[in-house]
Amino acid sequence: MRIYADPEGAHCLACCRESGNKGGTPVANPVFNREDAMSHVIAPRQIVDFLVSVAEHAFFVIAGFVLMVLGTGLSVTMIMLPVGLVVGLLGFAMFVGGMTVQHIQRS
Repeated sequence: MRIYADPEGAHCLACCRESGNKGGTPVANPVFNREDAMSHVIAPRQIVDFLVSVAEHAFFVIAGFVLMVLGTGLSVTMIMLPVGLVVGLLGFAMFVGGMTVQHIQRS
């Protein structure tokens, strides 16, 4: 006796039952992917990338603070006020960017 899942008879459920297989369960893949086996291990490359990222952020924070102080000092005099404002705002942008911006993972 054959039982069909759809009216056209394209898929036979009875033949799955006759052969002993459960309908719809996947068979284990015998091919072992080595790339997935150690995917949870932290590679030295990831550690170096993290340290470089921390160094970049620290550089931007320190350089931004120095530029803000320099801009404040330049803004004290009326002649250097336009330059001091630009330098100070650039330093502020670098400082805030170094503190908050997240960058995309490198591949």
